[in-house]
Amino acid sequence: MASNKFRGLTFAITGTLSRRRDDIVQMICDAGGRFAPRVSNGVNYLVVGDTGRFGTTTKMCEAHKRGTRIIAEGEVTGHAHRL
Repeated sequence: MASNKFRGLTFAITGTLSRRRDDIVQMICDAGGRFAPRVSNGVNYLVVGDTGRFGTTTKMCEAHKRGTRIIAEGEVTGHAHRL
């Protein structure tokens, strides 16, 4: 049974993830959310994997500029597993 926990929310993803990117996108979609390939108007959350030694990414800079909430990968995957 699909959940609607992320219904009406749009997520973009950046950084090195602990899982395959496609798997995280599928988790988001299964929970009723949408995926955007870039940060733009309408994106509610930027999911950030490990940025390692590279620090911030271009998507993170854009999210800051637009006021998009930045969350860790674990926040999304943790919520998805509790559905």
